[in-house]
Amino acid sequence: KNINPISYNYSKDRNFSRNGLLERPSLWYRLGFQTQTDVPRISDINPIQSTSEGSSMNQRFGLKSGVSLFGSINTSFGYSSAKGITQGTGEPRFRRGVNYPEFGLQWSKVKIPFLLNKFFSNASYQFRYEHSIEESGNQRTKEVEDRKTSNNFSPLAGIALNWKNGITSSIRVDKSK
Repeated sequence: KNINPISYNYSKDRNFSRNGLLERPSLWYRLGFQTQTDVPRISDINPIQSTSEGSSMNQRFGLKSGVSLFGSINTSFGYSSAKGITQGTGEPRFRRGVNYPEFGLQWSKVKIPFLLNKFFSNASYQFRYEHSIEESGNQRTKEVEDRKTSNNFSPLAGIALNWKNGITSSIRVDKSK
C-alpha cells in the first residue's frame, strides 16, 4: 500500500543521415535493415567532407519507484542509463551515462503557522538529488577521452504556498556541481 508502483522504460533507436539523395531510399534502408541507400546522389556533394553524414544508435533504460510515508510525505528513487554509438566520417564515437541515485522527497499540505494562516491555506516542500556520470571516447579503441561527474540538487529546496484566494506562489533553489 505504501510502495509506489515500479515504472520501467527502455528505448532503442537507430538514425541514419545521408546528404544529396535524388530519390527515396528503399523500405529496407528506412527501417534500418540496410546501411547503403543505393540511390543516386547530387554530384557536387562530397560525403567525406559533409559533417552531418553518418549514423547513430542509442539505448536508454530507466527504473523508478518510491514510498509514501505518513500520507503526506512521498519519496521517489530511480536509476537510469544511456549509451550510444555515433559513426560519421571520422572514428566511431561512444557515449554512456548513468544517473544514480535519483532521489526525491515531497512533503504535501504542510500546515501553516498561526500568524500566516490568514493568507495561506497550505504549503508543500520538495527536494530532489541526482548523481550522474557521463563518459565518451573512441569506439574502436574503447579509450575514454572525456568523463563528467555531476551532482544536481534540483530543487535543493522548493516551497509552494497556496494562498486563500486560489493563487499559488513558489520559491525554488537549485544547486549543481
